[in-house]
Amino acid sequence: MSVDKEGSEFMVWYCNSVRNGLQTLSLGMLLTFVIWGISLPVTAAERDGAAPPKILSYTEGDLQDFVDQAPPYSVILCNRNRELVLSSPVVVRKPLELRGLKAKLPPKLGKTPLVIVDSDNVTLSGFNLHGNSGTVDRSKRSALIKVRGSQFVIQNGELHDSTKDGVMISPGGRNPRIISGGVVRNIAGSNIDRDLVSISATHAGTLPVEHLLVENIRCHGSPLRGAVEVSNGSRYITVRKVFAENCVYAVDVQDHNEPAQINHDVLIEDVHAKKCQYVVRFLQHPFGHHDITLRDLTAVQCSQPLVLANADRLTVSNVRINGFEGDCPLTITNCDGVFLRDVMLSKVKSKSRAIQVENCNDVLINGVIHQGNVSGLKAMVLFRVSEEENFSGLDVGNILAAGFKGPLVAVQNASKNGKLIANHSERELSIPVFSEIKD
Repeated sequence: MSVDKEGSEFMVWYCNSVRNGLQTLSLGMLLTFVIWGISLPVTAAERDGAAPPKILSYTEGDLQDFVDQAPPYSVILCNRNRELVLSSPVVVRKPLELRGLKAKLPPKLGKTPLVIVDSDNVTLSGFNLHGNSGTVDRSKRSALIKVRGSQFVIQNGELHDSTKDGVMISPGGRNPRIISGGVVRNIAGSNIDRDLVSISATHAGTLPVEHLLVENIRCHGSPLRGAVEVSNGSRYITVRKVFAENCVYAVDVQDHNEPAQINHDVLIEDVHAKKCQYVVRFLQHPFGHHDITLRDLTAVQCSQPLVLANADRLTVSNVRINGFEGDCPLTITNCDGVFLRDVMLSKVKSKSRAIQVENCNDVLINGVIHQGNVSGLKAMVLFRVSEEENFSGLDVGNILAAGFKGPLVAVQNASKNGKLIANHSERELSIPVFSEIKD
C-alpha cells in the first residue's frame, strides 16, 4: 500500500510538472513569434489590411469580377490561346499585373476601350488586343487601352484595328490627376486610326504627364496619325527606338492651342520612318515649348521629313534623309537657340533649298552633306525672315554639295522691316556666301 501511494504521488507530481512546462514553453513560443512578427518587413498589401498577393490563373467567368476579387499586387494570368470578346472594358482599380490578355471588341461597338488602368502601379504585359476599326463612326472612337494612373508598365503587347489610339496616357476619370512615372515598351501595332501610343495632358495643360519612358514601338499603318504622340503639356519624356511605316509621322510633338500646354524636356532618339509624311513633326503654337532634343533620325521616302517649329533650345543631330523629292526636306521655324548638326541628304531632289531656317535667333548649323540632284537648288541653307523684327546669331559651317554652283547659305527677306543682323548688333549681316533670294 505504501508503494502504490508513493507511486501515485509521483505521477501527480510528474503530470503537474509537464503541464507547467508546456505552459511555460507555449508562452515563450508565443512571445518569440510576436517579437519575430514585429521584426519582419511588412508589405504594402499587409499595411492596407489586404490579403497577400497571389498568382492567379483566369480561365472562365467574368474577367472584371475576377480582377476585382484579386488581392492588390497579385499577378493574373490569362490564357493567350483563348480570345475574349468584351463588350465593356476591364477596369483595373488596384495595383496588380494583368498578363496574357487576348481580347477584341465586337463590330459596331463604339466609345469602348478594352482596358482602363485606373490605379497606380499597374502592369499590363503579353497582351494581344483588337479593336473594330472600319465598323464605328469616328465620333464614337476609343483607344484600346486608357491609362489614368502613375507608375505603370505597359509592355510586350500587340494592338490592332483601333478606332483611335492603341495606348492613350492621359489624366481622366472621376478624379483626374497628374500622371507621373511609367513605361511603355515593346509594342507593335497595325491599322491604328490615330496614334499607337498617345501621351497627352488634359485640362488645358494643368494636369501634365511626366517622367515617362516609351521605347521599341513599331507601327504599320496609321492613316491619320502615327507611332507616338507627345502633347499638351508633357514633360520629362523619353521616346526612343521607334519605327513607323505608312503613317503620317513616326513621332509628333504638339499642343491644342492652349497657352498652358507647354511641352518641355523631351528626348526623342533612334526614330525610323519609311513611306510616311514626317519622321518628326512639331505642331506647336508659340507658347514657350522648350528643351527638346532629337537625335538619330532616319526618313526614307518621306514627303516632308522634318518640320520643326516653336521650340526654344532645340538640338537636332545625326539626321539621315533618303529618297526625298519636293520643296524642302528640313524646316525649322520660330525657334531660338538651335543646334543642328550631322545631316546627310542622300538621293534627294530639292526644288529650292535643302534646309530652311525661318525667324530664329542663335542658330548653329554644322556638318551637312547633300548627295543627289542639285539642279533645282537655289541654296543649301536658306535663312528666311518673314516677321517684322530683327533676328540675329547665325553660324553655318562644313557644308558639302557636289556639283552645286549656287550659294551654300542665303538670306530671303519676305518682310518689310525685319532683317537678319550680326551677333545681336545693329549691323546687318553681310557675308560673301550670303545672297538675297526672291520668292
